[in-house]
This record gives sequence, structure tokens and C-alpha cells, in this order.
Amino acid sequence: MKPLTFAAATLALIVGGVAPASALILKCNVSNAGSSKGWIADNIEIEYEDGSELAMVSDQLILKYGSGIAIGRVKSDSSTRTTFVWEQRIKDTSLQNATIEYRLNYEKKDHQLSMTAKAMGIGRTATGKGSCTF
Repeated sequence: MKPLTFAAATLALIVGGVAPASALILKCNVSNAGSSKGWIADNIEIEYEDGSELAMVSDQLILKYGSGIAIGRVKSDSSTRTTFVWEQRIKDTSLQNATIEYRLNYEKKDHQLSMTAKAMGIGRTATGKGSCTF
């Protein structure tokens, strides 16, 4: 998977700021991605700055179907959990086009993740579980 440092610099230029000095990179491994009909990647990297509302997400699906990164949001951040959301257009294992809305919850205490991938307009949802490290 491509490192996200170049993406951080690119995003900073887009929004007219300076690259974040305190960028955090969360590297997640989804243990049951294979059962998601191709909607959830095995490995996901999320780069964000502590206190920021924006996040950059990269995984095998974004590299295959997108530009290498997806701009996401930090939906919520508390002392126990951080929730990230983003969207990506993909083709699933049955070659159906779909825009997938992702939601990844990172539990800070035990470094576990739970996530959902919901196909917009179709109503089907896949789930993932795993762990993350910084």
C-alpha cells in the first residue's frame, strides 16, 4: 500500500494550509474482509491530525478504483473511540458497480476496529472487525 505522506502534503496544498506536523497514521488490519463481497479491504490506512475534521484513507480498493486516497471525515473523537467515515465507488465480486459508504470505529483502549460498508441505494451492508496500530 502507498504511504500517505505525499497525500498529506497534497491535501494541505489543496486546502491552502501547511502539512500537519502532528499527523497520525492509523494502520488497520481487517481480519474478516474476505467475507465482505469485495467491499472491505484487508488493510486500511487512515491519516489525520489530532483535532482535525478531515482524514485521508487509503486501501487496496481506493488504490484500484480511486485516486489512491479518499478524503474522509473524523465523525467523532472521544477519549475512548474515534469514528471515521468515507465513500468509495467500487465493483464488488459480482462486478456490480456500487458507491460504498464506510464507517470505521477505532476503540482506543484495546485497539480494535469495527466497521460497516453500506452500498448506497442498494441497502446491503457488510461488516468488518480487526485491529489497528499507530
